[in-house]
Amino acid sequence: MFVDLGLWMSAFGLLVGLVFPPVLVLMGVPSGVAFHWSFQALCVGAGLLVGGVNYLLARAVVGSRMRALARGMDLTGRHLAVATDTGVTGLGDRERWTLPVDSEDELGTVAIAYNDLVAEVLRFQSVARAIASVSAAAVAAGRACAPERVAGAVLDALLEATAADSGAIVREDASGLQVLSARDCDPLQLVAAGPGARRHRASFSIGDAPGLLVVETSQSDDEGLERIVELVADLLAMTLYTADLQADLRRQAGADELTGLSNRREGLSRLRQALEHARGTGTPIGVLMIDADHFKAVNDTYGHLVGDEVLRHLATTIRSVLRPPDLLCRYGGEELLMVLPGAEVSVVAAMAERVRSTVAASPWLLSDSDGADGVPVRLTVSVGGAGVHGPDIMSVEAAQHQLLNRADAALYTAKRLGRDHVTMADAVGVPGVGRLPS
Repeated sequence: MFVDLGLWMSAFGLLVGLVFPPVLVLMGVPSGVAFHWSFQALCVGAGLLVGGVNYLLARAVVGSRMRALARGMDLTGRHLAVATDTGVTGLGDRERWTLPVDSEDELGTVAIAYNDLVAEVLRFQSVARAIASVSAAAVAAGRACAPERVAGAVLDALLEATAADSGAIVREDASGLQVLSARDCDPLQLVAAGPGARRHRASFSIGDAPGLLVVETSQSDDEGLERIVELVADLLAMTLYTADLQADLRRQAGADELTGLSNRREGLSRLRQALEHARGTGTPIGVLMIDADHFKAVNDTYGHLVGDEVLRHLATTIRSVLRPPDLLCRYGGEELLMVLPGAEVSVVAAMAERVRSTVAASPWLLSDSDGADGVPVRLTVSVGGAGVHGPDIMSVEAAQHQLLNRADAALYTAKRLGRDHVTMADAVGVPGVGRLPS
């Protein structure tokens, strides 16, 4: 551009130098003077000199600004290329990338447009960094399937990425407003305060349950922060929905469909965890094997659908006697397994008798043809129990195998005694004989 400008300015100066002498003649200057070769050479030289000076001035005034713009655009382009290839973002000091605006002409307009572009790039990258940070935190916490943990990780990452001062995440369910996470604020007060110049909020929904994300900052109002909050709210909704779905799937995978109890796999997993805890703390642990008496006769007499109802009734009845740390699972068929963490052998025996007597005192009501509750049908169970102390556990796998075998052997002893019995395995693994006193 400047080469072309220099050529045009030199040509224009040459033209002025050639035209100037005839113009002087028309103005009354003697032709001998105006067309003298020395005067004409002086005019042409002056024209070329003026053209050259104009070229230098244009290059100095316009060129410096154009070079600054080109340099800034080149740096920005290279930075974006690196960010695209590596994912590393951040322009650093904004002043380093902006151009001075010292005129109101086209060059000033170009500088303003470039500075606006840099501002948008910075805002975009701040949003991208924040979303990337929050996404990583959400993915890491989402594996736990706990909504509170997911919300806490998302909120922590959001506040760190945006330098906001406080925030809260709440959602509403059937029980009312639930605070999933809050940092440095009264969440209910922050939610009730409504939007403001330095308070940004965005709603989200998880199925039919609405939620709200609110952050507050002492910094000036920032459209970038507002956009980040909106994007994080969308991300939070998807993450919480996924966490809820995974939690439901895990519950379903660990639950027995018929009775609602834990299934065999979940029960054995929890037993291993309890044995590991007992070994680490030196505390005792016990198990009960519980089997419904004459259950085949129930199926043969009333049918398998009624048998299913009887199993559900047994599960509900036995579950009513559990202590808070205890676990009851369906071990197989009509056989149930109860895990009793922290229970001495005497406690295990007492619980076994409590289970037996509670079932015996809770008959199942056989419905008549009209669906009304009819004749009570007495049910009984046989129970075998076993226990172990934490210091005696050398291997969790071996302890689990021996504990279940001892309890199972005790159960079969109770069956041989005529059913509706409780039998405890003795300390060396040989089933004891006898029904504990009521």
